[in-house]
Formats: sequence, structure tokens, C-alpha cells
Amino acid sequence: MTMVNFRMEFTIAPPLVPRLMVIPKVPEAGPGGGGLITLRVFIPKNEQKDRDSMSVQADKQSKLNKDILCGNYGANLSICRMFDGNVDPNEIGIPRSLTEVSRPSQALLIVDSGYTIISWRHAADSFTATLGNTDIEDTSYVPGLSINRQRRLQPGQEIDAVYGRHPQKTVNVGFADGHVTRTKAEDLLVKKTPDGHYQNKFPLWVPDSK
Repeated sequence: MTMVNFRMEFTIAPPLVPRLMVIPKVPEAGPGGGGLITLRVFIPKNEQKDRDSMSVQADKQSKLNKDILCGNYGANLSICRMFDGNVDPNEIGIPRSLTEVSRPSQALLIVDSGYTIISWRHAADSFTATLGNTDIEDTSYVPGLSINRQRRLQPGQEIDAVYGRHPQKTVNVGFADGHVTRTKAEDLLVKKTPDGHYQNKFPLWVPDSK
């Protein structure tokens, strides 16, 4: 299992919190300072009902239903990083501090996902993403994204991945500055351009460094 540099705390939100809310506790010291990123995720009750309803439609025999790391939220690998893994060297090491993200209000930190880690490659229209040594570690996707129809999915993922987790194929997105919004999954798609670059990669998925 790949080692990561963050943890998530999930809590059913109190009645006065109508939407998903993420409170990031990101190490401020930067490289050399170290520490885990803690993402406190408050899930509204109506959000939990949506998720419970979706889980009823999933394949109950799927091994993914027994893994808490699957089918919840994914932290952006470009910010949280790994201790090791088959990823870009820039995605390995100590998590980025807020001072290393030039536009935190535009940098994706957490999103509805098939797996607890997700990167821009999982949202790209022409890229094969590999995170670790097991099939489960490569189950990341943005629910409802159009490219998921061409992906090799695990049993029990099809409904969530292809038809979306929320109405109109929307997803919850938490940004590095702590604000949260719900947007269309397609808004997170990373497209390869004719000149070999990737549109929508910066600063959404890979934050610019100051």
C-alpha cells in the first residue's frame, strides 16, 4: 500500500451547515518543516442520504464497498503528496505548505473521488494514471466525468463513475484556501492540446509555486 502524507476526518455536519465544508490544516513550514495535512470534512445530512442512496445501487459484493478509502473523497496528490509510489517526483515528499501555493482559492485540495488519492491524470482525456501496486489504488476518478466511459472500472464503480454521484453530474470541490463549491464534473476535465500541453491542469490540479 502506498504511503501518503495526509489524513481525513469525516463528520456529519450540524444542521446550520447546509453544504460540504472542508477545513484544511496544512503545514506552514514548507520543505523541512514536515507534518501531515489534516482535512476535516463536514458532510451535511442530505449529502449523506445521497451517498447512501447511491451505495444501494452499487454491487454489494464488490471488494471496494469494504474499503473505506474508496467511493468517498480524494485529496489532490499535487498538494498532499506521497511518501513513495509510481508518480511524478514532484508528487513525492513533504506536503506543500500554503505559502507554496500561489493561488490557493483556485487550487483543488479535495474532491468527490473513487479513491482517497486523486491527481490531474485521473481527470485527463489522454493519460494513464498509476498510483501504486494494487488495483484498488488505481480506482481514482471524478464521478460523472465523460472520460470515465472509456476507463477500466472495478465492479461496483460504473454507476458512480459514469452517471455521477450527485444530480446533473456535479461534484463537491474543496480548495486550498478552505472554500467549497459544487461544480459540474466536466469543469475538472484536463484536455491535451495539439501542442502536447494540458489545458485546465494549472492552477486547478497542479498549483503554481510562488
